[in-house]
Amino acid sequence: CWAPCCGRARCCLAPLLRESTELALGAIPKGVDARAVETFLREQAGVVDIHDLHIWAISTTDVALTVHLVMPDGYPGDQAMDAVAQALRTKFKIRHCTLQMEMGTTQHHCSIDETGLPSGLPSGLSSGPSSPVPTR
Repeated sequence: CWAPCCGRARCCLAPLLRESTELALGAIPKGVDARAVETFLREQAGVVDIHDLHIWAISTTDVALTVHLVMPDGYPGDQAMDAVAQALRTKFKIRHCTLQMEMGTTQHHCSIDETGLPSGLPSGLSSGPSSPVPTR
């Protein structure tokens, strides 16, 4: 009888389909508290502001992050940045991060508009993360 097999397949495939859809849409991965990540980054020594914070899944098990950290006193050194990256891994399960330091002397604006697509790209194409986290 095929009915029991279909029921089991539907039960097993539904979570996989949901995760795949979220991955394709660039949603912030389930289990990642974006506000807590934002707060953590803002609390780092030397950071006076952050912007262009993006968190997205690069697979069903791996999470990535990019962020601009405004640090008027300049780059704090590799050891400090390694500590931030390690904390993101242990506290938030974010295994890949790109941290960009700025001194706050220029105005940078995210090229991702309200649609979640980088500006200038045709609809349906994306060249990177598409889930900006609103910042203050």
